Amino acid sequence: MRQTIRELKLIGRPAPELRVEAWASGAPTPLSSQRGRYVLVVFWQTWCPHCRKELPHLATLYRTYEEKGLTVIGATRNDKRQDESKLADFLRTHDIPFPVARIDPTLWADYAVRGVPAAVLIDRDGVIRWRGHPARLTEEKIDAYLSEEGAG
Repeated sequence: MRQTIRELKLIGRPAPELRVEAWASGAPTPLSSQRGRYVLVVFWQTWCPHCRKELPHLATLYRTYEEKGLTVIGATRNDKRQDESKLADFLRTHDIPFPVARIDPTLWADYAVRGVPAAVLIDRDGVIRWRGHPARLTEEKIDAYLSEEGAG
């Protein structure tokens, strides 16, 4: 319950900038440069079986909605089970079409991430609109957000 309350308190607040330590794949994509687009930040780890299960769904969202105004960014961090080498190997062997950043681990707390996978949807103005498990972010929800006034 406390975790859900922490997540809900993020809704309507400005999204903290991603403090990127290194881009593991893709072009650097700072949040501040994404104004005018929706941004889905997905927190995940290579060792997480639930994260692996969500990757095809996230790849589909990316491919379907990138040209319609959605940016997807994978956010990960090094820990006891993941380092640069394991991340590089994972990215070489899995189809992840969106950019992946190794972020400052303290950023996880800024987004109320305690377990992975976790996702946050940031609107065109840089405000957090949704926070939860990426499996709950359906194409219907993405369509509804992207069709709001100011879509472009």
